[in-house]
Amino acid sequence: MTLLMRSCLVIAILLSASCREAEHDSAPHYILDDKDIIRLDNQSIDLASTGIPPDTLTKAFNSSALIVTAAASDKKKSMRFCSGTLIAPEEGSVLPRIVTNQHCFAKKNSEGEALGTIIENICDKTHAYFSFSRQKEPIAKKCLPGSLKVSVVADLAIFTLKSSFDDDQIENYRPMKIWEGAVPVGRRAFIVHYPCIEVDGVCCFDKPNACTQAQQQQLESTEMLMLTDVGAKFPKLAITASDCYVLGGFDKALWANKPTLALGLRHRCDLVQGSSGSGLIDVETGALLGVNWGGVTIAEKYQYNIASSSSYLREFIDTGKVTPPETRRGLTSGQCGTIGSPFNYLTTILLLSPLLAWQATWRRRR
Repeated sequence: MTLLMRSCLVIAILLSASCREAEHDSAPHYILDDKDIIRLDNQSIDLASTGIPPDTLTKAFNSSALIVTAAASDKKKSMRFCSGTLIAPEEGSVLPRIVTNQHCFAKKNSEGEALGTIIENICDKTHAYFSFSRQKEPIAKKCLPGSLKVSVVADLAIFTLKSSFDDDQIENYRPMKIWEGAVPVGRRAFIVHYPCIEVDGVCCFDKPNACTQAQQQQLESTEMLMLTDVGAKFPKLAITASDCYVLGGFDKALWANKPTLALGLRHRCDLVQGSSGSGLIDVETGALLGVNWGGVTIAEKYQYNIASSSSYLREFIDTGKVTPPETRRGLTSGQCGTIGSPFNYLTTILLLSPLLAWQATWRRRR
């Protein structure tokens, strides 16, 4: 083996190691400090104390949706739920759309991690529920078959509702506007979502045996609501408003490790399972700053929650795709994928070639 080939092999190994180890997904529990998630039905909360304009709050409550989907024929064993936000119809249509996360509809591997492919005909098994709290029966809307569009790299999904709202509902259920331009660091935000009910860090919906019957009964009476058409209970509407602000983008050095970070906004707003797909909303304007998809831990020290930025959401809405920026000097914007997945040995082969060493492209699947 020549000296050049040995050098290229060393470079390939180092790049492989850095791609796996620089950062990793945190567990599905994204509480950064005290748990600042409060249920809307909690009578002790004072919404005026949030400092959010009442009209902005009301509009956000109404435009937020609980998304429920049956991933298989056995509904009770395969039920999923996420949060989503109402956005404007396509040009020439009157049917509203919902934006949420791609992973809400994705197939999963044996470890429960979302893959880059969605479940067949998943839209036919999906409903969006509005005003999901104790005040009244929620408004249910079906997903229009064939309307689901996804971006894996941005973890975004958009689908069209099968029907519009009734004439007496349209005024209340207005689509949310999307922030224009770059989102400033320090921008105060809030989230309206349907996060899971947890006991000792375990989602009772996901693992009911982990919670005692008494705990289940208490939670169901105060924080969950039965969907009669589904035959299951789901978390009620909640808000994260305290200690919630934008921290900015991620350092470019991390982009190659997980290209989704290149599209993301770091923020401090608390999320848990079920918050996926919810909107990161600007307090002052009520505009959608981004779409939440989870959190990361970097260098086993720094924890951030993340939303796909509004600028990429706009691109996805306008073009149906998302083009990430370059992830590293000399490399194209290929996906590096889920941290910890096997390194693509095609890269090593390419790096061993003197002619192609500096034009290699990483292609790793989520």
